[in-house]
Amino acid sequence: MSRKRIYFLCTGNSCRSQMAEGWARHLGGDRVEVHSAGVEAHGLNPRAVEVMREVGIDISRHQSKVIDPELLRQADYVITLCGDANDRCPVTPPHVKRLHWGFPDPARATGTEAEVLDKFREVRDAIGDRVRAFLQDELGRGKVVNPTVHFAVKDDLPSILAIYNQGIEDRIATLEQDPKDTAYIEDWFHKHTGRYRVFVAEHGHEVIGWADLHPYSHRCAYAGVGELSIYIHRAWRVDRAWDKHSSAN
Repeated sequence: MSRKRIYFLCTGNSCRSQMAEGWARHLGGDRVEVHSAGVEAHGLNPRAVEVMREVGIDISRHQSKVIDPELLRQADYVITLCGDANDRCPVTPPHVKRLHWGFPDPARATGTEAEVLDKFREVRDAIGDRVRAFLQDELGRGKVVNPTVHFAVKDDLPSILAIYNQGIEDRIATLEQDPKDTAYIEDWFHKHTGRYRVFVAEHGHEVIGWADLHPYSHRCAYAGVGELSIYIHRAWRVDRAWDKHSSAN
């Protein structure tokens, strides 16, 4: 199946559409081709970069762009994230599915830096939830696959972090309540490397889950007994490839 083209639009391609692009690339993997633009180009907002990094998604290399008529014609979905973009978006061909998701502009938030960042996080999470539901409902992201499994490397950490934070948000990640950041996951991985086993499951080039194999207990009675913790991306479920890989290693 060919990749679906998604074009996110907002007023300035500064915050909302940039975050939506980041989420869709991260969650959609190789099934989607994602772009974003604005009615105007206001520049990438550094706070948007900061809060997306907190969930393991790097949008720091994104650039603020104005709407490209050619991309508009080629898109399968054009999704506007504010009323201004919805009103001012050019007419699209009949084959393009137009959707409107209205989100408040976090760049207009006032207060202390902490309060403004909280507003950015609120919008970030709302956009992430909407993108996730869209991919599942419109593009059938619930497909079951048998992934390839390999030992985790440092480049996998952003995906591991994002999936772990999903588990915390869904209240299934042990007793954790607060999302973790990049420094936390890097420290955790450093402590595990060489002592325990950390695996990732990939479909195509997308990490869709990870597992941590470690001793069940350090008491002598449990010598040789391991505990396997598995975290799966919300949009997927994983076969028993984990078991085959962990047993062999």
